[in-house]
Amino acid sequence: MVALCSMWRGVGHTPRAVGPLNCEYMMRVFEHSRSHRQAALAFLCLAFSLSPVSASEGSTWDLLQPGSRPSIGMGGDPFQSVFDDNTGWWGRFAGTDRRQFTMGGFLGEPVSKSVTDSRGSASRRQLSWAYSEQISWGDQPIRSTGRFLRPGITGSVELESFALDFEEDLSRIDLAVRIPDLAERLTLQASGPVWLGEDIPPLAAGRFGFRFRFLPQVELQGDWGHDALPQDFSFRVEQDVSSTSVNLWRESVHLGTRVTAPFGFRISGFITQRSYGTIRDINKDFTYQLEPDGDAESQEFDILWRRDSGLALLTRWTRNELNAEGEAHWGGQRFGLLSYAEGVVESFLLGIEWRFESGGRIVADYEDVSAAGRVRLRVEFWPFTPTTVDLLGPRRTFKGTASAEWSRYHIGAEKSFGRKWSGELGLNGYDIAPQGRLESWRPSFLVFGAADKQTEVLSLSRIRLGILSAGISADIGKLKAAVQLQQVVFVSLNDKPDQKGGAGQGSTGEGNTDGSSDLALFDGTQVGFSLTHTF
Repeated sequence: MVALCSMWRGVGHTPRAVGPLNCEYMMRVFEHSRSHRQAALAFLCLAFSLSPVSASEGSTWDLLQPGSRPSIGMGGDPFQSVFDDNTGWWGRFAGTDRRQFTMGGFLGEPVSKSVTDSRGSASRRQLSWAYSEQISWGDQPIRSTGRFLRPGITGSVELESFALDFEEDLSRIDLAVRIPDLAERLTLQASGPVWLGEDIPPLAAGRFGFRFRFLPQVELQGDWGHDALPQDFSFRVEQDVSSTSVNLWRESVHLGTRVTAPFGFRISGFITQRSYGTIRDINKDFTYQLEPDGDAESQEFDILWRRDSGLALLTRWTRNELNAEGEAHWGGQRFGLLSYAEGVVESFLLGIEWRFESGGRIVADYEDVSAAGRVRLRVEFWPFTPTTVDLLGPRRTFKGTASAEWSRYHIGAEKSFGRKWSGELGLNGYDIAPQGRLESWRPSFLVFGAADKQTEVLSLSRIRLGILSAGISADIGKLKAAVQLQQVVFVSLNDKPDQKGGAGQGSTGEGNTDGSSDLALFDGTQVGFSLTHTF
């Protein structure tokens, strides 16, 4: 929390004029953030809010199911595939052979103040318009799509002596072109923004992909792209408003294959590599500037077995790995150093699907996930202290480790009711066992050795969540309307026993005798909608 406040303190104010009280204020923030549950809930708000909203069009809770696919109405659908154009970048710009206009969006609050006992909240929103049309170049059809996208986040963290508000909005306009069935084996697709924000050239981002069928049983798919995420965030700390930019440049290469084998088997595999850097170089302007860097890799392998009777079985292994580092600057001088931030998420999923001749289906899946990460951060407080205090070099180093294992149980169904109406229903249950440890210290006099060393251990031992999903759609002539809903219907937080063998406290401060706090709260809501008109 000290690092975040340091990075986002009052842009436009001369740091020397802030005085020594801010340094004391920063240390009070750290002291009061020792409440493990408060710190954990505050971090949960930040994690949900600072996730790349511009890249995610599903539910916020999809972060907890890496082996599935986004589907708000069903709560996830692991049987979707990028090869079938119903998920991911390929599905987003697949287009149709007819003219079509679509308006959609979602609004969600995965973490509300009632869940965090008024200590934090996070909300996400997105609005989009898209128009697609198919034209012909000789005998070759070409599908074109134009899309306007405006995602945004709003969040807050409120501890005893500290309050942080943040808000972000990003608008972009993309154009995409798809050439399907070129020479009956090849499909090409390309997309890119024609407007991405101020000071960002449109050609600074784009993606190109191909899909090639070697044989009727073998498909190869790949895409390469790079994107600029300026994403200027506005913050309020106490009464001071400031802003900074994520300043993130990312490049990715994705390659996958699918093989159709005898006896109804399909085998798929994917690998994605990403690299991250900065959009703008650090300058000497008196503003807070971030300089991110790093790389990531994702791997996936699955086997699908489908019978003509409608039964399908799926097993999938997924692994995501991230390595990041970065710096924070004021006036061209570094005051924050992220030495490393490393994380690995690994998932194993089993799923079953049953399709009915009447048009409906039932999906059930179980996912076992493990995650681990570590981070080291050093913050210097000279932007918040007078010159005389700078000579003492006030700084603090933080070193943290965290891990979690969780199981997810999901069942979902969709069913048509006549020719016009259809509905979806799903239920997810999560059982999460987190662990975390944070160490911090400041250098001794003349920077030799360590002083004021402090160690904190996360007190939460288990988190249980229940999330209900539902959706309904209607076909009225050339118009199709759909509404989806996700709702957290159950939350249970358990603390570890204290050193004296007693039970920990619940999130409301009134724990049960077993150290649990059961919150049957109707919070964590997300609503999505879409309206499509086919000409």
